[in-house]
Amino acid sequence: MKSNMFLLAAFAFFRIWASRSTMLILGLLVIAGCGPSGPKPASSLSGKVTLNAKPVDGKLVFVAPDGKETEAPINALSGEYTVNDLPEGDYKILVKSMAPPTPGGLPPGGNDIPKDLPKIETGIPKVDSARPPVKYSRPDNGLTLKVTGGNQKHNIELTPD
Repeated sequence: MKSNMFLLAAFAFFRIWASRSTMLILGLLVIAGCGPSGPKPASSLSGKVTLNAKPVDGKLVFVAPDGKETEAPINALSGEYTVNDLPEGDYKILVKSMAPPTPGGLPPGGNDIPKDLPKIETGIPKVDSARPPVKYSRPDNGLTLKVTGGNQKHNIELTPD
């Protein structure tokens, strides 16, 4: 009789413990699933910006619908850019020159280099890049992008003014 009572008590204790443990585990799973929501950042966005097959020297500005801007420099040697942690969403893209504007351009003959100057090797690679046309620095330039997350590649081929 005592052994039956012990078995009944052990069974009742296990039943209460199992139901409480199950509820605790389910509660923890529900809480763990309730994290912050909202836009997930893109892991990486990269690409190349060119004009007439030449790399563009400048920077990209990604403009979100709320007006927040994220800048990415463009490598003048290759035209490549990378921006990390850009939130998902629709963006307008501006392409801006990093060089100061030349007011009125060069004076007549100002681009001529005397032929008798000695050639100096500097070891600096020659940069054969293009300056982005001014029309791409305005928000109505037509360049847009939908960032969807993960690693995205987006090449941009500009056209002359």
